[in-house]
Amino acid sequence: MTNEPKYRLYAAVSTPFDKNNNVDIGAMALHSKWLIEEGCDGLVIFGSTGEAVSLTMQERVDTLSALIEEGIPSSRLLIGTGCCAIADTVELSTHALKSGCHGVLIMPPFLFKGLSDEGLQETFRKIIQGVGADDLKIYLYHFPALSGVKFTSSLVNKLMAEFPNNIVGYKDSGGDWENTKDIIDNCKALHVYSGSEIPLSDVLKHGGAGCISATANTQAKFIKAIIEAWYSDDDQAMQVAQEHATVNRMILQDYSPMAAAVKSSVASISGNDIWLNIRPPLVSISEESASQLMGSLKL
Repeated sequence: MTNEPKYRLYAAVSTPFDKNNNVDIGAMALHSKWLIEEGCDGLVIFGSTGEAVSLTMQERVDTLSALIEEGIPSSRLLIGTGCCAIADTVELSTHALKSGCHGVLIMPPFLFKGLSDEGLQETFRKIIQGVGADDLKIYLYHFPALSGVKFTSSLVNKLMAEFPNNIVGYKDSGGDWENTKDIIDNCKALHVYSGSEIPLSDVLKHGGAGCISATANTQAKFIKAIIEAWYSDDDQAMQVAQEHATVNRMILQDYSPMAAAVKSSVASISGNDIWLNIRPPLVSISEESASQLMGSLKL
């Protein structure tokens, strides 16, 4: 990485739904402001934790506009815009750019499997040409368990060579440190983020940018402590903070679906049960599991 990232810690923000299953803008804006107060540098809206694939195009457009109207700084926002249809990705990315957002997080088309580098490169070519803006900042979303597609260092370098002004970041939710390390080592101008706080110390020490975490919804201040200790070159404090954050992450990700466990923890912390609502096909965790979860977390 040859340039300092603007942000080190992003929360992959959950999306609250009211009793009528509509996005609750008030609850989402309040939670977003709290996350910034807790230490998040930036916020990812419409990621997998935000149930993006359960939201319509219009809901995503309207929700983003409403959050900004509620006072969430657009410059702190990284917007998940990856859709199976390229035209939809172009529309959402254009809206994010015009809204002043920091960038977009794009998962490749996630229905077709075994895609070639040529096909993926053409996909991003069409997206970038469709938006038609040199200042569009794209963060590649590597999550092969969901997409069935891998962003290898070879492919990333091809994309960076063709679109040096656009391909700026990479979220690695693959859970494979060797891949993260390979991307950091071989894609030098890229800002590489782990999709979990568990390897955060290693990511920072190896030259990566930081992390984009679902569980930052619950424990942002503990994750930020890792980063602050790293800045201070305090290895002992970094280790203590890392162990604390790792324990909480392991507890949360032991529940399925994890998005529901995260929402349950946010409901408990905020005192707002609206966070317990989740859209099918996902289902909420049981009251017993929720009680067990909050009793186990070290918050």
